[in-house]
Amino acid sequence: MTRPYTGMVVVPVRRLTILALAACVRDAPRPAASSPAATAPCGVAPNDSAPVHEIVVAEHARGMTTEIRWARSPDGCALLVVEDPAGAEAEPVPDVAVLARSAHGATSVLRVDSVWDVAPDSAWRRLAVGRAHVARGGGADTLPASAWSGLARAVGRSVGDVRGAAFAASGMSLAMAVAQPAWADVSGGDAAVVWHVLPVLAGWRVRWAPDGVTLLVGAAPRQVDDDAPGRAWLRVDASRGVPLGAPVTLPGEPQGVAWRRVSLPRTSADTLATTVDGRVVLAIVPPRRVVLSVRGYRPM
Repeated sequence: MTRPYTGMVVVPVRRLTILALAACVRDAPRPAASSPAATAPCGVAPNDSAPVHEIVVAEHARGMTTEIRWARSPDGCALLVVEDPAGAEAEPVPDVAVLARSAHGATSVLRVDSVWDVAPDSAWRRLAVGRAHVARGGGADTLPASAWSGLARAVGRSVGDVRGAAFAASGMSLAMAVAQPAWADVSGGDAAVVWHVLPVLAGWRVRWAPDGVTLLVGAAPRQVDDDAPGRAWLRVDASRGVPLGAPVTLPGEPQGVAWRRVSLPRTSADTLATTVDGRVVLAIVPPRRVVLSVRGYRPM
């Protein structure tokens, strides 16, 4: 059974006044002028008269260190960007993901807060996330019953289930966390994005299996570390939320999207990536500001 996820956040936008779309880009080169994709990439020829807006991906330090990672869809029309902070001694801190897709003269943008991981399927039509829920002890030696109850309400499971799936989210103070997978169809159009939350307490890491209908969700991390792999992987039917067998331990993490990465702070401005039609540009403004400039903005 699935239930709607209301964790989608529509980001505020404002006119871009700093960044230039003509900046150099590290991604793969754009198609030559003679190719069909150069004349009408992403379904329509670029409309240069469309207003340009700025969407902030990262602006203030939410951790001791911050990594920005991004990937471009196979057709070059979408960018997925993740702000991935880490606390003192690499403690886990929930991420923020932003997906921007250019199609048919508009650019749709979706932001999802408080996730442990994010993964598009191979066609970039569906997006999976591992929702992050954290409860802190506030200086106490044990987590109060009210905090456990709060976690249980957030994920729709019993306190006993949550206690069994929870993992430590800090090595310096008391903090316990759980993960829960969710996915949505993000293929575009004017329909609102509907999230399907799966009744499984895993999702420290998420991947789509090659069959396109099964989610691989990682259990709790092996140690208190933002980059730690999961202890095991669980195969879940994405449409029904039903586990397909017992968790399995794999020699390595399943292959996912090919991310590119940069660490903050930075001392120089840089353009990191763009969609093939130039309507979405990811750039960094030193020392910690990371923004997407978007033509023809439309919230998802």
